[in-house]
Amino acid sequence: MSELTAWLRQVRDAMKQQNYASAAEGLKQAVGIARRTGDRASEGGYLGNLATLYQKMGRPEQALRTFNKALEIARAEADRVTEEGVLGNMGNILRELGHTDYAVAYLRQAIAMAEDTGDLRGQGNWLSNLGLVYDDLHQYAQAAECHGYSVDVARELQDRRGLATRLDNLGNSTIATGDYASGLVYLNEAIDIYREMGEWRPMTQRLGVVGNLYSELGRFASETIDRQVFYSIAIDYYQQGYLTAHEQSDRQSQAELLRSMGNVFMIMGDYEQAIYRLIPASQHYHYLQQREQLADVQRSLAVAQAERKRK
Repeated sequence: MSELTAWLRQVRDAMKQQNYASAAEGLKQAVGIARRTGDRASEGGYLGNLATLYQKMGRPEQALRTFNKALEIARAEADRVTEEGVLGNMGNILRELGHTDYAVAYLRQAIAMAEDTGDLRGQGNWLSNLGLVYDDLHQYAQAAECHGYSVDVARELQDRRGLATRLDNLGNSTIATGDYASGLVYLNEAIDIYREMGEWRPMTQRLGVVGNLYSELGRFASETIDRQVFYSIAIDYYQQGYLTAHEQSDRQSQAELLRSMGNVFMIMGDYEQAIYRLIPASQHYHYLQQREQLADVQRSLAVAQAERKRK
């Protein structure tokens, strides 16, 4: 067995055990061997893998420096496929570090390169990530445009999991622009896909998010009948999420959804129904030892019980 093969085997075995330190050592040795033998293409590839590993290890600055070395080699070797991937990954790290202007620049380069090489999947990934940068910048119209294109790519590739995530992003950005109607359509489609795939946790979370949005619409509605309709829809979404969380014995989600339902019933003045939700919510928070949430629910419960008695 050659020295290089032995180090690469160490990397493979270490990754199976999620021993990132050992895997990183193996990749550093592989980089050194490739450099000594003049194999620039392999050196660049190993550097890219090492940078990705540093990113997994929570060392973004080191990942960025290593990606930059891989980028230099990819450009020298005219390896446009590797260059695209490195640019996109560097954009993601720059976003993580808060360097949003640089993140936009690198991701736009990756998108342009993906278009030139016909890499549709890469194009969708980098557009989605660019949309997240614009979300960070509160430039929601531009974010929604990027997320919309990334949704189109996911549909074309028939990538259901990716489509659900990107619809979620698109819905959030669209709602942030003030277009609640369109945003809710996107979020509901994401919920349907999660349900279809049996991904109960993200489905439950999105049901709660949509419930919160309808609750917010109820608070700002000018007509009483509109408020009641929005609140009723919010409770329906919370209830759907709660039933799923109950089936999965997810106490955290049950507590949050029961608390949300209780609060909406409080706003509606239905204190009996509020108490009916807030008592089990407090029990879940007590079990989870979440004292701050428990105290908040108990305050709401005391108000509801007082109001019921007064009425």
